[in-house]
Amino acid sequence: MSFKSTLKWQGLIILLLAQFGTMADNAGVSVSATSLALALHAQMSQIAVANAMYPLIAGSFMVSIGTLGLFLGWTRTFQIGVALLILAELIAATTHEIAIFNFGARSLAGFGASFLIPSVLGLVSVLYSGRDRVVAFGAIGAVVGIANIIAPMIFGFIIDAFSYRVAFLSLCGFFILLLAASLLLPGEAHKEDLKTYDRGGAVLVSLGLLLFSGGLMQTSSWGLVHPINAPVTLFGISPCLPLMIAGLLVLAGFWRFEVRRSATGQSCLVPVSFFTSPQIRAGVYMCAVMFFVLGAFTILGIPYLQMVAGYSAFETSLVLVFFPVGMVLSSLGTPILFSHLSSQMICRLGMVLSALACLVGAFGITRDGIGLLYFPATFLIGLGTGLIASQASIIVTEAVDQKLASQSGAVQAAARNIGQAIGVALIAWLLMFSLTDDFKSDARLNQNISASVLSDLSEVAAIPLMSNDDFGDAMTRFKIPEDDRSTFLAINRDARYDAAHMSWLVLALLILISIPLLTRSVPKHSLMQDKQTSEGETSAI
Repeated sequence: MSFKSTLKWQGLIILLLAQFGTMADNAGVSVSATSLALALHAQMSQIAVANAMYPLIAGSFMVSIGTLGLFLGWTRTFQIGVALLILAELIAATTHEIAIFNFGARSLAGFGASFLIPSVLGLVSVLYSGRDRVVAFGAIGAVVGIANIIAPMIFGFIIDAFSYRVAFLSLCGFFILLLAASLLLPGEAHKEDLKTYDRGGAVLVSLGLLLFSGGLMQTSSWGLVHPINAPVTLFGISPCLPLMIAGLLVLAGFWRFEVRRSATGQSCLVPVSFFTSPQIRAGVYMCAVMFFVLGAFTILGIPYLQMVAGYSAFETSLVLVFFPVGMVLSSLGTPILFSHLSSQMICRLGMVLSALACLVGAFGITRDGIGLLYFPATFLIGLGTGLIASQASIIVTEAVDQKLASQSGAVQAAARNIGQAIGVALIAWLLMFSLTDDFKSDARLNQNISASVLSDLSEVAAIPLMSNDDFGDAMTRFKIPEDDRSTFLAINRDARYDAAHMSWLVLALLILISIPLLTRSVPKHSLMQDKQTSEGETSAI
């Protein structure tokens, strides 16, 4: 093997390690829920912010930052992304404040991913062509599945053996080594003129997505309309709804800005065809749906495993293995076994399986943990999202030419991250407010609780999901009489189960009713089969 060939495949290893690192970062926060809550004195809503912050920032800035590699060079933006992730992991490992963890470490991680993920895809296009490029993209896809299995287990083991701080510090060391290895990546000879970068579009799309997603993300903390712990109020209501409305208005302005820019022949951050093509929109929807389910499952499943079932981080990761196994099997197996099926049928089947998984999950939880049905539920969610993953990107790329297909990567990545942020925020809000309503209703119906305690309870705006020990500590802080504590513990036990059970069912219903709307424009023929046939004809020529 020549030196040039060796260097080429060394570059692929570096890119695969970068992909693994971003997956490990996300997995680390997911399996650290209990450790973070205890060490940083965080509530459920704050853990939800920690899970949502990365996809929020990455989703908001992936479009604007994701195209900078065309102007600065993909190797340079790769290194910027890794450097930001080094700083993010260092802050996560050393901070003692949940606010710094959420808005410092997780925000930096989101910005780092906004640079790093598009750079990985851009460097694949620079380093490889023809069959080598197919192999490189296939390897990156395989790493995503493998990382989903291995990263939570490694992170969970380090947390259980040492602490979550050691785990994040280890990840910091990993990214330092990756930054050193990136010196082996080549620079690009041709770069676009930075003067042509769509700065106005970048500001508008980032601001619009940030306002909308930020307002949505805070609904479990600040309330959607009625304020809970909101720092400010607007005309007596929570700022969340005004923020979301403002974000939508800014995004509408972004659309008009891009249309005018396109009409004058200037380059656009997002080509107008991405807005007007039903097939492209359908592909973007599928990208978002896949990660919406993943985000909802993360915030609904993991805290229940750790706070109610009492699983450790490593034990939680073992349960989660069933999800990526299902996802790897369906995402890799679909092109081989079901290439004759239409993309629309596969996407609809994936969404039906995801809804079925939520239905099974609703009956897979108990008042004190989980039952046997919980395991097939996680596997079914993996199968469903894997089917959608096998189609989402090709639905977009098969609708445009090669140049626009490469430009669509940032839009697809943004859709995935925004979908995950929405899933986390929506289910966290639903879980908290259902739990609060159930708890207060059950308490009012209980004749053993004194009127004075019920009066104090009515003043509590929200009750988060808590373990029995944490709930006991909360009763001590609020000076609940000893005679009422066992009753309150029983009420909390029932209320958190009922809220989680209902949240699973609502999630299943949301997925089912969205199928006709979101898959209507998905192609009714097999994109995989057409692609294979086309490749076969090209090879024959």
